[in-house]
Amino acid sequence: MAGNTDNFKRGSIELILLHLLQGGDLHAYRLVQMILKNTGGRFAVLEGSLYPLLYRMETDGYISAREESVRSKAGRSRIRILYHIEPAGIERYRQLVEQYQNLRAAVDEVLRRGIDEIEG
Repeated sequence: MAGNTDNFKRGSIELILLHLLQGGDLHAYRLVQMILKNTGGRFAVLEGSLYPLLYRMETDGYISAREESVRSKAGRSRIRILYHIEPAGIERYRQLVEQYQNLRAAVDEVLRRGIDEIEG
């Protein structure tokens, strides 16, 4: 059962990532923070587990990545990767939203009925 939950969560995170990236380019650490904050702490995604999904999304053409050089407070330069949603990612987002809404409507339809109202 845990595998099914993991697959459902992974699909949900892809939807959330594509949604967040429509607001502008973001790096992985910021995405992790935004997911945690904007899901009320329900989705805790570690940066390390996010990268495989970001790489897959990049390979699929939904997002692109670019390097950005930033200076730390100590004056050291480091590279971070910014992710950008591509037109294919916007289309994928629309598809995922539609799938999510259809699934949610179907589940809600069953759950709103009392057990004695369910047709067999």
